[in-house]
Amino acid sequence: MPSKIPCRFRHAAILCAGLALLGLAGAPAHAGFTPTSDFTDNGDGTVTHKPTKLTWMRCAMGQTWTGSTCSGDGSYYSWENAVALTSSFAGRTDWRLPTPWELASIVDFNASNPATNTTIFPNTAIAHYSIYSACGISNPCDLIPVAYYWTGLPSKNIGSNYYWYVDFVNGAVSGGFHDISLANRYSYYFARLVSNGNPLGTTTTPSADFTDNADGTVTHGKTNLAWMRCAVGQAWTGNSCSGAASTYNSSQATALSADFAGYSDWRLPNILELISIVEYGVSNPAINSAIFPATPSANFWSDSAYSVDFSSGGAAASSSSSSYTVRLVRAGQAGGTSTAMSDCLFNWAERTYSEWLAPSGAISNTSGDYYYRYYTTSNAYLATQNSDNHVYYLGILSGYNIMDLGALSGWLASAACK
Repeated sequence: MPSKIPCRFRHAAILCAGLALLGLAGAPAHAGFTPTSDFTDNGDGTVTHKPTKLTWMRCAMGQTWTGSTCSGDGSYYSWENAVALTSSFAGRTDWRLPTPWELASIVDFNASNPATNTTIFPNTAIAHYSIYSACGISNPCDLIPVAYYWTGLPSKNIGSNYYWYVDFVNGAVSGGFHDISLANRYSYYFARLVSNGNPLGTTTTPSADFTDNADGTVTHGKTNLAWMRCAVGQAWTGNSCSGAASTYNSSQATALSADFAGYSDWRLPNILELISIVEYGVSNPAINSAIFPATPSANFWSDSAYSVDFSSGGAAASSSSSSYTVRLVRAGQAGGTSTAMSDCLFNWAERTYSEWLAPSGAISNTSGDYYYRYYTTSNAYLATQNSDNHVYYLGILSGYNIMDLGALSGWLASAACK
């Protein structure tokens, strides 16, 4: 994508408005991790998260939905009691504790105390724990805010009696110790229940979820993200990663880019993207080693102040001066269709409609939900969209309005792209 949108052309105002609608001129996809527009208010104290199709209780267990907010302080649970929770709230009976991936999906890593969208999840329950062990449930010496929420998964890769939780004060995903014999708040956390779907699974990222692109990259079918199989500094040998991974501070890591496997839009992942390849059932490293061989058991940077420790799988804020490892990512393609398939379509379209898509051989780019080419001579865009598997055009033929050209599958057939 050009560093500046080419608004100097005729019909510039319409063109730029169209680009904004397409998402090509916007901020990075994680600028707001949990924007209100990503949720559907079901009008019954629940919301449905459009990207994951999960339905959430707007209140923590123990709170009451009043029609506009959550009242009360929320209840504390041992992990054993939390994982056994059931409910028939809002006419649903399949409520359960979320997985770590699911609970992290509603964290706003740009916010804190609470680290979530407070319009969607109002009055998020937060406790105040004491730093002194003598203070417990019956004697709360409230000094520090903590909002630990249980997930339904034991942290067997950390140790016995550890269970995954998310801290909605700072967004950390951690393994917390629980001993049911301890009557203090360090062992009793909040619970927010979820229903429907399971977008990434429970503990593993099975190899069947990935497509080997045979070029040192894989595409994750459940997120449509393409990943380098090796950490930066390692070399892909054809079946493994050799050499030592390089380390960078936060600024150095954020500035990284690469020309690899025919693409130049590799970038540092955001924290949710990095979490999506954590394997919660193993450790040292906490990743699928068949897909990502020779991964160091080390911290990997996201593009913010957060990192993931791939020795255990935990995620937390880190000092920007810390020296950590990096794995680069780029957006995948519509509905699991490879970028090569879209490039095949683009190449065919350039030959077939050369007057309107010139010059041929434009560079493919990714922005948000779109994989696209910009044609400087004809001042036009051709794009495929991830969420609806359609092809879009913006240029003189559409009056510089976005034109939906129909289903991607039909165009791939016409172009004989298989």
